[in-house]
Amino acid sequence: MFNQEQINEIIKKLSEKSKKYEIFFLNDVSKNILKISNISLDDVTKALENNPILGTKFVMRHATFRAGGEQVKYGEIICESLDKCSANSGDFEKLIKDKDALQKIYEEFLNICKQRSKKPNEKINKGLIDEFLKRAQDHPTSNLFMWLKDSLINNGVESTYLELLKIYGINKKITSFILRDVAWLLNLEKNVKVGEWIYLQPIDTWVKQISLKLWKDLHQKVDEFIIAKRIVEKCDELGVSSLRFNQGAWYFGSKEVKKRELLEKYMNALITKY
Repeated sequence: MFNQEQINEIIKKLSEKSKKYEIFFLNDVSKNILKISNISLDDVTKALENNPILGTKFVMRHATFRAGGEQVKYGEIICESLDKCSANSGDFEKLIKDKDALQKIYEEFLNICKQRSKKPNEKINKGLIDEFLKRAQDHPTSNLFMWLKDSLINNGVESTYLELLKIYGINKKITSFILRDVAWLLNLEKNVKVGEWIYLQPIDTWVKQISLKLWKDLHQKVDEFIIAKRIVEKCDELGVSSLRFNQGAWYFGSKEVKKRELLEKYMNALITKY
């Protein structure tokens, strides 16, 4: 069990690991979305804001990072479907205005899944593709990233969170994951009401297990919003970004610890010099 001083130090150390998450994120987005190297976060944000297909691919790819979805690479297949259908139509903006756009994109998604011997999981993916792209069609920019930006600024985080949850195929964790990274890229955290910070906290396995090690009054069946509330309150007390803590905790667990039985050992190693 960690004492309060050790808990405070671990929180600070994990928030610092958000710098490693940033490197991981830039490598991933440059390779899979932008197709260019040597980019900064500002470069990513500008590209996602100004290019409708890139902004839309970014959001939809994030939405597929559910359990099982990432391994099958549904996000990659959706992105390829958008690229191919856009090329056939001339560009993405022409495609998205086509009354048959949703059907064309979904059919291409099915074709690619078949080519790669991947089960399309139609129950989840058709709803996800259709509902996200309908929102792109309804937005003046045809850009899902801009749709989220406008909603976060004009409607607030909670309202945007609830709107995303209406989309079939994404859960609370994935909704918060999307909003966390969009708010981070847009540097909106400082403008978010303290009470809404919990919606920017995706509670994955690693964030949860780290939280259970830090606070012994929490337990395995505790609601994820209670964990999120504890994180944002403690980070706020320490003047630490709860958003960066979340990114750093995920990176620490998934990329450094990797095995749950080693978690406490690695957490202790964070404070050996403290």
